[in-house]
Amino acid sequence: VDGALFAMCLLLACRALGWGACPLNLAIDHKTESAIRRAGGIPAGERLILMIAFGEPAAPQTRVAFSPRRPAAEIATLHA
Repeated sequence: VDGALFAMCLLLACRALGWGACPLNLAIDHKTESAIRRAGGIPAGERLILMIAFGEPAAPQTRVAFSPRRPAAEIATLHA
């Protein structure tokens, strides 16, 4: 849960800076994860949960997928 919340905040920060960002599924085996941890100096007691690709768009007019936000009342119910 903590990793997912951190990743979400990092993705939102990238967006706020005008960068493109995409969370990448990390469906890898233990051997590959160990190699990545060694290359990155990540302690063995920590697990990789995802990778994030990010950077500046190739051109300012680059088209990206966008989903409009739905009104809160449409997706949430208040039980008083």
